Amino acid sequence: MEMWRIICLTALALTAVLMVILIRNLRMMKAIWQEKEEEEYEFTKEKITENQKVFIGDIAHEMKTPLTAILTFAEILSVKPDITDEERRKYSGYIHEEAVHLKHMSEKLSQLVQFEGTNLEKNELSLKQIIYEVLTAEQVICEKEGILLEQKLCECRLNGEKDLLKSLFYNLIDNARNASKQNGKILVHMEYEDKEEVKIQIIDYGTGIPQEEIAHIVEPFYTVKQNTSKKLHGTGLGLSLCQKIIEYHNGRLEIESQLGQGSTFTVRLPV
Repeated sequence: MEMWRIICLTALALTAVLMVILIRNLRMMKAIWQEKEEEEYEFTKEKITENQKVFIGDIAHEMKTPLTAILTFAEILSVKPDITDEERRKYSGYIHEEAVHLKHMSEKLSQLVQFEGTNLEKNELSLKQIIYEVLTAEQVICEKEGILLEQKLCECRLNGEKDLLKSLFYNLIDNARNASKQNGKILVHMEYEDKEEVKIQIIDYGTGIPQEEIAHIVEPFYTVKQNTSKKLHGTGLGLSLCQKIIEYHNGRLEIESQLGQGSTFTVRLPV
């Protein structure tokens, strides 16, 4: 029991540290908006203030899923009576991994906004491993919500930025989960389109998107107006960030959807 308490307290401490990092980055972004107020005279002060509020909400949205995973694994460690040493190590590892991911994501997303990705370094990495790590965290949340998460992955190496790619797939799978109904299903399918391109599809069978709004959902701050799902109401930056991350990796995003039947988000990346 003492070990579980220590692990849970550690998880909460990590969460507190991450919130400090968030506040630091928000202060930096406020300074950026203030510079825009001085340099771009066409923006009114009221508009800039509104953009600040929206940006704060967007960053909070980005951090929500990893934080939920941390708290979920910490809860399992606290309440599961017959936990084994192997399970304890595994769940503790997930908590540490997602905490590190949150720290890096906070820093890299700030860099993405401030520098538009020009100073980020790409390295050769396993895309399969990145997606698997995201699915591992999302699996626990999906099980709690009664959603089946299926995967079909293939080995693929490409040049990319790990934390931005994790953020990309966190967003897409999180959106699919929010769109899904109770006892619904999400499929993550990965395959080579040809020798030069890999295709990753995130498919849900949920609420869907009106046809006339599909072209607009990657615009910054755009939210689907006709969707009746309370779970889908947000600030509208998640898919805009996805689009930026995909473009930074020289890829493209394709969206297909039918209202009431579900959506397919296809990411194509060069390998």
